[in-house]
Amino acid sequence: MKLSLMFSARCNARCAHCSTSCGPHRTEALSREQIFGLMDQAAEASHGEPLRIGLTGGEPFLDFPLLLEIVAHGKALGADMGCVTNAYWATSDDKARAVLSELKDAGLNRLAISASRFHQMYVNRRRVERALNAGRQVGLPCGLKYVHLRSDPEDERTIDAWARAAGARHVEVFPVLPHLREGEVLPVDEYRRRPGLPTQRCPGMLTTVGWDGEAYTCCNPGAFNPLLSLGNAHVSPLRELHDGLYFGGTQQILREHGPIHFARAVQARGEGARLRRDYTSVCEMCTHIATDPVMAPIAAEVSEAFEVQQLSEILDRVVGPATATDIGGIPVTCEGRHSMKKSSGKKRSTPKISAAKAKKLKERRELSFMVFSDRGFRMRLLRNPKKVAAEFGLNFTDKDVEALLAARDDIKAYGEAVDTLVRLGKNVNDLWRDRNMIMVIDGLLDPGGW
Repeated sequence: MKLSLMFSARCNARCAHCSTSCGPHRTEALSREQIFGLMDQAAEASHGEPLRIGLTGGEPFLDFPLLLEIVAHGKALGADMGCVTNAYWATSDDKARAVLSELKDAGLNRLAISASRFHQMYVNRRRVERALNAGRQVGLPCGLKYVHLRSDPEDERTIDAWARAAGARHVEVFPVLPHLREGEVLPVDEYRRRPGLPTQRCPGMLTTVGWDGEAYTCCNPGAFNPLLSLGNAHVSPLRELHDGLYFGGTQQILREHGPIHFARAVQARGEGARLRRDYTSVCEMCTHIATDPVMAPIAAEVSEAFEVQQLSEILDRVVGPATATDIGGIPVTCEGRHSMKKSSGKKRSTPKISAAKAKKLKERRELSFMVFSDRGFRMRLLRNPKKVAAEFGLNFTDKDVEALLAARDDIKAYGEAVDTLVRLGKNVNDLWRDRNMIMVIDGLLDPGGW
């Protein structure tokens, strides 16, 4: 599992591009107990697979004693621990080395430093250099995350060279997205957009939990919206929220097709004018659709239809179709008889069926209704079909349950395989839903670092 914890909204800076409007005035935060509880749940849900936990905010270093405790707890769980900071604390070379040495000893595996023209109003670039250099000296891998504007005097190559010279192991340069601090506006020409609609798939998903417990599909600016929501960690177990990355219709569409699938649905509804002519990235188009008052409901409908169709096809295959077309092609009632009028106006009787068959058909129709009308039911049925069958009195045999569990495992394994290939930069166009192929890919490919 990959878990990102935005455990505090407090920050020493008020960067204009901060979509969550963090700052010194913010007090919202997860408690120590809530943080540890989420980490424990993540470890339990990982089932021995690699666990990667990223810490961000806000500025995590503002409560350094708590940060050390969190990192140490992650180490005890066997997690790969990462953290994002703006490096405000690197006021001298000695202090930077001391801070990072302590974190490394506590169990931190990697550090990312955020920088941009916005950050420089609050954190001098020299501090970023000190932090990167200190990481190199103490053996803690450090990287740079740089938000770039079109008018910046340095291009990506120059930024990369500067950061690596300072000690960065890796450098990521991102175009600024139009999800800014409340009240902030940037000139349109500051966004590094390219003509056309991006056709790429989602570049990566992870379970992101904020200081209010809300969980989302990713941590990009603009991603904290209902379409990309997984639920709330204060209400639902983290395992269930994480399953949404694989069973949710929105998430499967983004993984398999990308937001272009939603964009085409928007165009088909006659609302294509709401799409921009150019975008900085596939992420900007995704969050634009997800936050637009007209496009977001269309995407939600498409996602729901995907979920209903997928689960209906699985149920048709496992426990039989929802209609009586297999019994003479005539709808029947649970009593086994149904009257229909001929064109002459006279009534004719339909064939009788056994009470057991009629009961199964009734259950299947009721099941279809719940699949269609209740998203929570759809998710629970995929996660634990045996428990749901008992709860709703569904007549599932052991074979039915095994088949549903196999279908569930295939969906999740496929999602994990695609995510792995995307992280490794591989082409996923030829990947299909074949159980053996999925298991081969899932078993042979290392998920890689994060």
